[in-house]
Amino acid sequence: MNKILMISTMLFSSFAQAADVKVINIGAATSPTALFANAYSKNLSISNTFVPAKSCKDAMAIAEKEDSVMIVPNDIYLQSQRLGQECSPKLEPNNILLMSDAYFEICRKSGNKTTFRDKDVTVGRASVHPIKEWTADFNKRNNTSVKGIAFSGSRNVLTGVLNGDVSWGVIAREIAEPAVKEGKIECPYNTEAASSRSLHRFFGMINEEYVLKYLLITNTKNPAVLEDLRRAAKDTRFLEYLTESKHSNIVTEVSKKHIDLYLKSLADLNLLLDSFNNK
Repeated sequence: MNKILMISTMLFSSFAQAADVKVINIGAATSPTALFANAYSKNLSISNTFVPAKSCKDAMAIAEKEDSVMIVPNDIYLQSQRLGQECSPKLEPNNILLMSDAYFEICRKSGNKTTFRDKDVTVGRASVHPIKEWTADFNKRNNTSVKGIAFSGSRNVLTGVLNGDVSWGVIAREIAEPAVKEGKIECPYNTEAASSRSLHRFFGMINEEYVLKYLLITNTKNPAVLEDLRRAAKDTRFLEYLTESKHSNIVTEVSKKHIDLYLKSLADLNLLLDSFNNK
């Protein structure tokens, strides 16, 4: 009996090792999602390959053919809707390895006294964000003349703020905080509704917050692969990385309740789209 068990375990292990899981990131190589993908893949025991995808549509095409893990923040869904593309990974508890939230700091270069109420203020954001919709809504509600500027990711937004290319930047918290500690930037506002510095407490906003709700989602039907994917998502080093990267509400045992919260965040983002399209 022990021999049979040992042989079965060896076969199971060999089967897992033979797989090459595609870890798919949708977006720029410098984006927080790419850092997230690389941090996760380091904890996998099975062979894996990092795969960049330009859109959710491209990611879904790869995922349909391969054992894969996709990192799908809620703004990717929004981008897909804007482009009229399909983005529909299977949202069931068994497919989702992890969920987490990531907020943004709203920052200007230290010493820069520009306010949102000044004329022709520029605000840099990652291009995947709903820039034109947010800008139009913000200006309408606050009688301002803010102009949104697209960058490839938060690191480039930070560079733009430091170089004076934009007055303000909406920067992923994990990227902003080191620059704050170094005295390079100051961040009077953020996008977290519960914070005393939340932008909606000072200005009219259609949404009280802007949060990236991350999904780490897989399509594999291979039990051995799925076991290692789940183990890596719960790995202490990966969870420490998420905490250090300012992720919150980290969940590794996903239920329908958590999926409903994710779907609600999509509905909230759609309020912005609808407001812009129906203006």
